[in-house]
Amino acid sequence: MIAAEPDVRLAAAWDPWAVPGAVASHAVGSLDTAISRADAVIVCAPTDRRPEICVRAARAGRPILVEKPIARSAAEARAVAREIQRSRTPASAALFLRELPALDRLGAVLRSGLLGRLSGAGASYVHGGALDGTLSGAAAWMQDPRRAGVGGFGDLALHLLDAFAALGQLPALEAVALDRGRPGARDLGG
Repeated sequence: MIAAEPDVRLAAAWDPWAVPGAVASHAVGSLDTAISRADAVIVCAPTDRRPEICVRAARAGRPILVEKPIARSAAEARAVAREIQRSRTPASAALFLRELPALDRLGAVLRSGLLGRLSGAGASYVHGGALDGTLSGAAAWMQDPRRAGVGGFGDLALHLLDAFAALGQLPALEAVALDRGRPGARDLGG
């Protein structure tokens, strides 16, 4: 995607485990080297690594685009957010559902009053990798609570809440039911 943008170039790629083939020629051995070469930092590392990367990028004053969730727990995420705020570094989470044309059309219908006042909504979302098998191998960390933290519900529910907010007003959250299914079942969605 970076190569498709004429005014953007990849300065460096850092990953202590492996840099994918498409960007391997940009691999560097040090996170600080990668950050120092960049005008902005895109954080798409496993969840357990995101806090450290975000904090170091913020301290270096590099704008941040981070995959959500930014941390494994709410407390850890608040600490990262405080550091980013303290450094006054621009930062944004990668929440793409708000960009869907269908959501924009639904927002226009709701704003027009055609359906009346929104009094309730329901939504569900599942990770495509859980369905096509890509959450195994190198992406297996996404199913490890020690590395992924909040699991599928916490990860994907952020997209749903952001999508509701993009409609113009966030409905009151009256209740949340987390159904992890039978013991040992994987947590795959929001």
